[in-house]
Amino acid sequence: MVDGVTHPPAHEKAKHVSYFDLTPRQEWVIVAFVLAAFVALAVGFSLGPILEGPDEIEHYRFVRLLADTWQLPNRMTINHEYHQPPLYYAIAALLKMPIDDPDFDAIEAYLNPAGIVVATFRGPNWRVQPGYDNRNFIIHSRAENFPYQSGAARAVHVVRLLSVVLGLGTLVTCYAVAGLLWPERPDRRLAVLGIVAFWPLFVYTSSYVTNDALLIFLSTLALYLTMRQVRDGPTLRSAVTLGVVLGCALLSKISALMLAAPVGLAILLNWRRAWRFGAITLAVALAIGGWWYVQGAILYNDPTGLRTQYQIIPNSQLRLGEIGFTESLERMEKIYRLLWARFGWLSGNIVVTPTIYMFFDALVCAGVIGALISGIIWLLRKRVKFVNSTYPPMVAVMATMGLVVLVAVYIFAITYRMGTTTARYLLPAIGVWACLLAYGIDFWLPQRYRLLLALSGIVIRGAVTTVCLFGYFLPAYRPLPPPTHIEHPLALRYNDVVELVGVGDTTIYTHPGEVAIIRLYWRAIQPTEDEILIAIRSDEFRQPLMVSTPATGNLRSTEWQSGQTWAEHWQIYIPPDVPPQTVYRFAVKLYDLAKERLLELIDQDSRELHSAVIEIVVLDD
Repeated sequence: MVDGVTHPPAHEKAKHVSYFDLTPRQEWVIVAFVLAAFVALAVGFSLGPILEGPDEIEHYRFVRLLADTWQLPNRMTINHEYHQPPLYYAIAALLKMPIDDPDFDAIEAYLNPAGIVVATFRGPNWRVQPGYDNRNFIIHSRAENFPYQSGAARAVHVVRLLSVVLGLGTLVTCYAVAGLLWPERPDRRLAVLGIVAFWPLFVYTSSYVTNDALLIFLSTLALYLTMRQVRDGPTLRSAVTLGVVLGCALLSKISALMLAAPVGLAILLNWRRAWRFGAITLAVALAIGGWWYVQGAILYNDPTGLRTQYQIIPNSQLRLGEIGFTESLERMEKIYRLLWARFGWLSGNIVVTPTIYMFFDALVCAGVIGALISGIIWLLRKRVKFVNSTYPPMVAVMATMGLVVLVAVYIFAITYRMGTTTARYLLPAIGVWACLLAYGIDFWLPQRYRLLLALSGIVIRGAVTTVCLFGYFLPAYRPLPPPTHIEHPLALRYNDVVELVGVGDTTIYTHPGEVAIIRLYWRAIQPTEDEILIAIRSDEFRQPLMVSTPATGNLRSTEWQSGQTWAEHWQIYIPPDVPPQTVYRFAVKLYDLAKERLLELIDQDSRELHSAVIEIVVLDD
C-alpha cells in the first residue's frame, strides 16, 4: 500500500521491497532523539534576550496584567494584544504569578533609540546581516543575563518555557497526523517529524512569549482529531474532545475560526452519520469559547476584535482593492521569504546566509513539484483502487486546512499594511505543509534508500537549524569582537570613557548604487554616568544622521567594563545618482543623551579634535 492506494500488479512487487525495515522500538528511539533535539533548540532560542520576539513585550504585558489582577483588560486600551482572546495569557499568568518583576517598567524604558530604523537610507543593496545595524528592541542590562537578577527576566524566561512545551505538543501531533496518513510508512512519518522539528521559524516561534504557540498546537490537534474521526467514524467521546479543542482554540486567537472549514468538510463527507456529532462538537466549542466573542459584541460592538486592532494601530488597515494583484503576489513572496529562517522583534530583521535560504527553497521546490507529479500520476493511472477508503477524505480535510490558511494569510496581507511580516500565521497548518513536503520529496527518492535518506534529511535539517541558532540568532545580540589585527590603529579618546582604537579603512572606495562598510573598533576605559549614542554623519552627503547605541545596540555605556572591546559595522548606501569622483567625509561623534552634549575627543598627544573622520570615495561605475 502506498498512500492508501494499490496499483496492480505493482502492489505485489512492493511486498518484497525492504526499505520499510524498521522496528517500532527503533522508530521510537529515533522519535525520542528528534523530540529531545527540538526541545534543546527551542530552549536555546529562548535564551536570547527577553522581550525581543515579535510583539513579545505586548504579549508579556497582557500576561502580567492577568497575573496581577485576574481581570480582562479593556480591549480599546492602546496595546497591540489586549484585543486577543485570553486563554494563552491566563495559562502563562499562572506560571508568572510566583515571580515578582518590579523592574519591568525600568526595562521597558530602555527602548533602543536606534532600533532597526537606524538604516533609514536603505537601498536595494542594503544588507541585513549580523553585526550590521541594531537588531534589538531594548538595550539590555547585565542583570538580565543568567542567573537572572532581574525579576522580569526570570518571569519571561519561565513563561517562554510554556511556548516550548506547546511546540513539543505540535511536533508530536504532526507525527501522529503522518501516522494516520501512512501507517505503513515509517520513513514518511519520520520525514514529517524532521521537517517540523527543524523548521527554524517554528522552533523560534516555540521559544518566546506568544499566543501563536498555543494556536499552532490546538490547530494541529484539531486537524488530527478531525482526521481520526474521518478514519474511525465519529463517536460521542471524539465529538466532545474535538469540541473542547476547538473551544480552546477559539479562546487562543481569532484565527482559530479557520478551523470551521476542515471540520465542516469532515462532517459533510459523512453527513448522515456525522451531523449529530457535529452539532455536539459545535455546542461544546461555543460553550467553551463563545462567551468571549459575545462579550466583544456587547461591550465593544466588535465580536472578533479585528476592528479594535485596526483602531488601536492608526492607518494600519487597507481597503480591498487598494493593492493590485501584482503587488499582492509580491507581498505573498515576501511572506514566503520570512517563512523559514528569519528572526527578531521586527519579523525578519535577523537573517542567515543565502545558502540556507537556497536549501529551503530547494526543499520546497522538490516537495511541491514532486507532490504535483505524484498527484497527476494518481489521476492518470487506470484501475486505481483505494485500499483504505478513508484516505481520500483525510487528504481532502488536510487540503482544505491548508487552502483556508493560505487564503486567510493572503487576505490579511492585502488588508494590513504590515501584513508582509506575518509568515508565522501560516504555521497553524504546519502539519499540512510538512506532509505535503514529505510526500513530494518521496517521489524523487529511490525506494531502496527512502528510509536512509529520510534519516539523513533529519540530520541535515537539524544541523541547519543549529547553525541558525548559534551562528546567527544568538550572535545578533552580542557585541562583535574586533579583529586580531586592526588594519588602521588609532588612539582617539572620548571624555576618557572610551577609545576608538582603530578602523577598518580610513579611506573607503565604492561606486554609485553600492554599500560602503565603515568598520569601527572600540575599547572601554570606564562606564559612563549617562547613556551615550554613537553618530556618523557627513555634511556633504545626502545621508540622514546615523545613530546607534554602542556595539550596534548590544551594550549600555553605563555598564562598560574597563578594557572591554568590540567592533561595529556601519552600512552607508551610495545612491545611483551620486556624482562619481567625489570624496565624502564622515565624522564619528559620541553624544550624551542626558546632558545633551557631544563628548570631547582628544588624540594620543592630548590634542583636542573636532571628530574622527573617515573618507568615502565614490568612483566611476
